[in-house]
Amino acid sequence: MCASASVNAKLNSCGAAGTAELFFDEVRVPVSNLIGDENKGFGYLMTQLAQERLTVAISAIGWA
Repeated sequence: MCASASVNAKLNSCGAAGTAELFFDEVRVPVSNLIGDENKGFGYLMTQLAQERLTVAISAIGWA
C-alpha cells in the first residue's frame, strides 16, 4: 500500500473555518522528525486540552 492522505467532508463546528478530519494511511515519519514519543500523540493532546479550554474561557470572559 502507498502512503496517502485524504480529507473527509468539512465538519460542522462553532465558528472555526476549514475544520475537517484528516486521514493518513501508511505514512512513515523518520525518528529524527518525531515530536515526543511514538504513539503518544493522543495522550499529549488530551493532557493539554483542558488547559486550552480554560485559557479560551478566561480570554472570552476578559473580552466580555
